[in-house]
Amino acid sequence: MALHSCGTGCSYYTLTDLSSGRDLDVLNEFSSSDMRRQTSDEPEFIESRQLFSQPNSKMLVVQYHVTLREGGTECRERTFIFEDRRLKPINRTHQGCREF
Repeated sequence: MALHSCGTGCSYYTLTDLSSGRDLDVLNEFSSSDMRRQTSDEPEFIESRQLFSQPNSKMLVVQYHVTLREGGTECRERTFIFEDRRLKPINRTHQGCREF
């Protein structure tokens, strides 16, 4: 898993299958060409995302850093599992983030 920058406010993640050398598109939903993405909790905005994983693990933790309508920021977290070449959420997004 790697994070790439494509300029100001633009980033994307890639996940490479080391057995074939091919990049998989499972992390595309976490890419951002515009850092101010509106969430389903309108009118909050996702400012950034951080992805965490361990070698040889199928688990992925995503932290969303959100600007709140009333001001301030909040961190939200969701955990996914990689199965059948897809990411499947294993919990709901919750407020608060752990430190890794």
